[in-house]
Amino acid sequence: MFDQASYNKEGIVFHCDEPSELNSKLEAALKHPHTQKNIQKFIYFLRFQYLIEGSWRAWSRETVETVANRLLRIDKSPTEPGSH
Repeated sequence: MFDQASYNKEGIVFHCDEPSELNSKLEAALKHPHTQKNIQKFIYFLRFQYLIEGSWRAWSRETVETVANRLLRIDKSPTEPGSH
């Protein structure tokens, strides 16, 4: 997970390697039939799987424990691409 960009998902990201391709990539992204559904699924993933509620300014013991448990779970999980 640490070496993979969590937002680099097919149907969410459209790679553009050349500035001259930008217009066609934007058009493709806007016309892609699954883009809206994929974005909604990605936002759900971010909210309920990836993020941890809390604030570093007003932290609590519960938040610290939640972060620690998440890091331990990530450390024990498989490291193949797409396994998270």
